Amino acid sequence: MILEAMETVLFTARDAGAAGHIAAIANAVAARGRPVCILAQDQALEALKGDARCRDSTDVIGEIAEAELPDASLLRKTAEFLQEINAAAVVNGMSTFGCFGVDETVFLAAKRMGLPTFAAQDFWGDAERVDGATADHIFVLDDFAAALTRPRVDGAVHVVGSCRHAAKRAIDPSRVACLRAAAGARGGEPVIAFFGQNLLDMEGYRRLLCDFAECARLAAPSARIMFRPHPRENEASASNSIELLCSAGVEIENLPRTSVDTAVAAADIVVSAFSTIGLDAVYQSKQAGALRNVVVYADYPNEIAAFWREQCSLPMADDFPLAAAGYALSARDKTALGENIAAAFDQTVRARIEAAILDRLPDATGAANRAAAVIDMEISDSVSAMQPDQQRTVRH
Repeated sequence: MILEAMETVLFTARDAGAAGHIAAIANAVAARGRPVCILAQDQALEALKGDARCRDSTDVIGEIAEAELPDASLLRKTAEFLQEINAAAVVNGMSTFGCFGVDETVFLAAKRMGLPTFAAQDFWGDAERVDGATADHIFVLDDFAAALTRPRVDGAVHVVGSCRHAAKRAIDPSRVACLRAAAGARGGEPVIAFFGQNLLDMEGYRRLLCDFAECARLAAPSARIMFRPHPRENEASASNSIELLCSAGVEIENLPRTSVDTAVAAADIVVSAFSTIGLDAVYQSKQAGALRNVVVYADYPNEIAAFWREQCSLPMADDFPLAAAGYALSARDKTALGENIAAAFDQTVRARIEAAILDRLPDATGAANRAAAVIDMEISDSVSAMQPDQQRTVRH
């Protein structure tokens, strides 16, 4: 049986959201009989702990500076590792906007070695160039993401769906009940959860936190408020965020170590600036066959709205993708934020959002398998193009 001279598929991830996509695609590739290996860093390493295929990138290739391209020594170590595992292809997650890490380092080494490269997009239109290059193949969420991505990349764009939502994830009802009780919702009071970003250095984001707390208090006086820091926020940042929220006169339940799925399930209203946490929320409703909660995006002030749009080339006039599709609500100012939080309790609004999610949100089932099929075909095509003496015969 002729197999590829370089047969292992190497996956990388740095951020928690990317880790979900990478793990799902790795499972699908492994199910096709290909060996897989995962190098992870930071929040992805934490998310993937317990996965025997996962290794700490720092142990394997060394420390990676966040703000600069990898140096020659780091690239050499990475190339040596790719050769050591007989890498057939590299599949990268996409790191936080503007940051360098294991994804970019492995991608650059693989590109220079001529290996096929793939990237799993976690945010509509995100298409980071590393040393001027993009992956040969980019897996995206939907047609809207594809339209934003194609003008920004050199490779092929494949609409596969949300790989990290391909399998229904179990949520422990008792844990959800405990979270709601911890927030003070023991008598059926509604719970509003704000999912933070690592942007406390931006004045606009600090203003947004204060606006949220005030709007939530006025729109739903009986509601209990939860806050979940972004995975990249340190303890000092999370503590300062809590102080800002409390300054508006609300009590906050901090959820730093709670899983995303559980925290989302515990909330009646999910609020964020531009986090893909909203995608987790709408897929919980899709998989449950009924609306679990309402997502509200606080898409202002301009400093914040422009920040995320710049990363995906979305015009300022366009709404956040989930809101534009009718799966979520979006507020462009403080007044609208308060109105949308109040509207999230309205049964007519909830019915409209539920219908949109159940009728139009793409079914993620099979997303990882679709990505795996592209990877499999590209590797096979690469091997077919090899000279006979570049191939080797192995037995399973």
